[in-house]
Amino acid sequence: MHFYRKHVAMDQVPFFCSICKFVTTSQLELEKHVEAYVYPAHKATIKAMLANKEEVMEESLFQNIKCYVITETDVVRPSREKSDQIFLSRKRADLVSLAASIAGISGEPLEDIIPDMLGNASLPSPSISV
Repeated sequence: MHFYRKHVAMDQVPFFCSICKFVTTSQLELEKHVEAYVYPAHKATIKAMLANKEEVMEESLFQNIKCYVITETDVVRPSREKSDQIFLSRKRADLVSLAASIAGISGEPLEDIIPDMLGNASLPSPSISV
């Protein structure tokens, strides 16, 4: 699903909603997503559109007859080392964002603000045991 949501144009995904841009490979999932408890973003998008006096189309669920078929050549699997590196960088970014939000700091770049918040201390480097 990630591939269709992030890397394929809407006119090439199997099923989609033109209102909230929900993408799926299943017609049943597409039909169920309009229920607020399944995919709250759909209802929130409609609410925002109505608040802005935008027209909400009745027909918003579509199937593309000629959709892109994902193959092995579309997926690149990183090495274990590269995967660990990506994981650690995301974990560090999460720590930085959490620290900034607790401190009530916003703006960019947050990485430059954190050392001032920590004084002489530094963020620990997360370790991965293999």
